[in-house]
Amino acid sequence: MASRPGGFRWRTAGQGFLLGISCALLHSMLPSLDLEGWLERLAAGCCSRLKNLIASLDLAHSESAALLTALLTGDRSGLSRELVQTFRTGGASHILALSGLHLGIICIVISKSLSLLGRSPAARYVRAFTTVGLCWFYCLMTGAGPSLVRALLFVCIGELAGLNARRRVNGVRTLLCALMIQLAIRPESALQAGFQLSYLATTGIALCFPVLRNLFPVLRNLFPVLRGLYAARPLKRVWDMAALTLSCQIFTAPWCYVLFRTLPRHFLLTNLIAIPLTTLAVGTGVIALTLSAIGLCPHFLVLTLDALLNALLSAMAIIARM
Repeated sequence: MASRPGGFRWRTAGQGFLLGISCALLHSMLPSLDLEGWLERLAAGCCSRLKNLIASLDLAHSESAALLTALLTGDRSGLSRELVQTFRTGGASHILALSGLHLGIICIVISKSLSLLGRSPAARYVRAFTTVGLCWFYCLMTGAGPSLVRALLFVCIGELAGLNARRRVNGVRTLLCALMIQLAIRPESALQAGFQLSYLATTGIALCFPVLRNLFPVLRNLFPVLRGLYAARPLKRVWDMAALTLSCQIFTAPWCYVLFRTLPRHFLLTNLIAIPLTTLAVGTGVIALTLSAIGLCPHFLVLTLDALLNALLSAMAIIARM
């Protein structure tokens, strides 16, 4: 019926419904509505339950639980002042603030978990609705900061576009669409530093990252010694991570200096080490906490999580002393 003139287009209707639900969920985050109903109590209870689950994990190092709490809930009250200063000195304070990095990792874990449903049209709709719903609830549970709302809009738009197999997600269009929606819902958020830096970093990724990433084949042709490494792609992954970091810093560094009168000296080294470790720690933490909630978490997974968190702490301490 979708191809017959005048017929009912199920795909278009489903996409429109998903977009409407996403906008309604985002609108529910407005503080002006003074939402004190069951949903807010549920979100607060789930956040408290999450913190209790983290505390119940048998993490060997004393600061591992506090760091995991900060990475998953944004609550840094358990971190010592010295540890927070270490991340700030090392240029990794953005890792302790919930942003698109954290929501993106959680979204990937959800997507991989739901991939067992298959690739049928019905499965794609279930994945899209479930991913948007869980990501939205996570944002509500952790306070829905500007960076998280921006990332949530990216998830909503990406899942909406993904329902149409013939449509590719365009980074610049997604960025502009998310910016328009967020400013229409809450224009005063444009005055917040988190909002400004989040969109500046995303703009750098959308505009500069493809250019910097595509420079690697040129360098490979100029330096034949790189061709052997390119076959196994280890250097290509490092280059992509460096290009991503530089893309963000090109756009955010000037404004960071205006706001804070400081620039991180080792931002490239910090992000090359901290982002992979954070990705592994958050992903492993989500899996470990999910299994722990149902009583099936193996001890080796907790040991792996503790080792990743301790490695992140140790790396930041070394970089801060440089």
